[in-house]
Amino acid sequence: MAVIVGGLLLSSMCLGYSGGTGEPNDPYQIANPNDLLELGGATADYDKCFILTADINMGGQVFTTAIIPETGGGWGFTGAFDGNNHRIINSIINGGDDNVGLFGQISTGGTVKNLGIENFSVNSSSSDDFYYAGCLAGRNMGSLSNCYSRGDVNGTNIAGGLVGDNFGGTISDCNSAGSVNVNNGGGDIHYVGGLAGGNSGSIINCYSTASVSGTTSERSINIGGLVGINWDNVNNCNSTGPVSGAAGGSDTYNVGGLVGENSGSISDCYSACPVSGSYALGGLAGDNTGVISNCFSTGSVDGADNSQYVGGLVGFNGASEINNCYSTGAVDGGNGSDYLGGLAGFNLYGDISNCYSTGVVTGQAVLYYGGLVGRNFYASISSSYFLISSGPDNGNGESLTDEEMKQQSSFIGWDFVGEVINGPNDIWRICEGTNYPKLSWQIPLAGDFVCPDGVEMNDLAVLCEEWLLESIPADVWPDGGDGIVDFFDWAVFASQWEVEIDYEGLADFAEQWLQTGVQYCISDIAPEGGDRVVNMTDFAVLANNWLKGL
Repeated sequence: MAVIVGGLLLSSMCLGYSGGTGEPNDPYQIANPNDLLELGGATADYDKCFILTADINMGGQVFTTAIIPETGGGWGFTGAFDGNNHRIINSIINGGDDNVGLFGQISTGGTVKNLGIENFSVNSSSSDDFYYAGCLAGRNMGSLSNCYSRGDVNGTNIAGGLVGDNFGGTISDCNSAGSVNVNNGGGDIHYVGGLAGGNSGSIINCYSTASVSGTTSERSINIGGLVGINWDNVNNCNSTGPVSGAAGGSDTYNVGGLVGENSGSISDCYSACPVSGSYALGGLAGDNTGVISNCFSTGSVDGADNSQYVGGLVGFNGASEINNCYSTGAVDGGNGSDYLGGLAGFNLYGDISNCYSTGVVTGQAVLYYGGLVGRNFYASISSSYFLISSGPDNGNGESLTDEEMKQQSSFIGWDFVGEVINGPNDIWRICEGTNYPKLSWQIPLAGDFVCPDGVEMNDLAVLCEEWLLESIPADVWPDGGDGIVDFFDWAVFASQWEVEIDYEGLADFAEQWLQTGVQYCISDIAPEGGDRVVNMTDFAVLANNWLKGL
């Protein structure tokens, strides 16, 4: 008996995978291309457990559907696939009216984890509205964790670097790189994102460095560095690849550094993407009708001539909320553009609070533009500020000088680390007098020990001062020590006295009396968490981050 899968002929000799029974404690073993292709054709096994036991090189094989496609009834993979930190590499998938990727669809209950996809080219040529393209999966309704993709995805409707659409599923600790593009396809639905085209589930602790672009005419399109359109939850994510959308006709183009269009929740995220397009452009989100909190963007936002709704963080904020956010990227509207702002282009029935922007806002023949918000219509702006030299003061937000922007007292009502009047959440931190505020969740660079932010001479001085300091063994209380040898440690020492007479230990204890330990040596940064001594490994980490973040 022979089975034809993906255009390849498999003899019955190869059936049975490379071992295992498919049970959770004895998963089927996928060790070579034939094993993977067998899974693709064995739809009855789609609810079983699998594990990769080696990297698999598909040898550049071309497929006309997903390698593990949907079943005839539209059901996808519901089992468990553990990549075991291996990779599947070198394949081309050209799909027509189908969901295309390694998996066509991961259905509810299905899980994929610890898997890398590399050197994949995925192309969808469907002319219908709801067909999806992604390196790992066309559509995910299950759970993806600790996975990544490195490839190029080209779609006509909905495309993402990792998955085309996250439909009620969960994606966590995943990332993508390469390129993603949607180009002038049929149908009326177009979402394109560096990680996922659309999201109606949860995306957590993920990032994308992929370049993302969309070109279409007479259609609506949503383009994001991480997600094209978000209806649900994106948390603790970032994107850094370039994002662009080409305009045509009277189309709507929601283009954002992280998310093209948001009607859900985005929190604790950032984007550092250059963004370009013509309508509803934002450093973080192009269009927002949801909630954006504790986020920032640093990339430039460049609108084409006659562009509208261009903002450093959000292009169009409609009946929605932006709080505790900031943007630093330059905003350029081109000739004849309108609604330009350092933080938001147009705030319509929305609420902006505890935000700031510093990026320079420029444009020609602009009716509405400002340092913080281009136009504020039946909307609220509170405790929000912009750098006075960045753009005109149109009454939307409060202008501050460079010196004032570096003082905590300028930001009325903000919840900073170390104060309790404005709340206990410690949302913001500031290097007083040297840097603008930053969100407290932002992880500082290794080697950034003291203010001002960034790794520079002040940090080198700290490291030199603590050079070759070691841990103090008599610092024994509480468990792990508290950084000083004092009466608490003496109590522990005394409680053990005469259990085993140790006069040498007593002498060592007395010698270390009131010395401070390495727990408080902030330059003990290598390996991660420190090793209780400041030496060349710590210096190497500091040198690696030298002059970053300034």
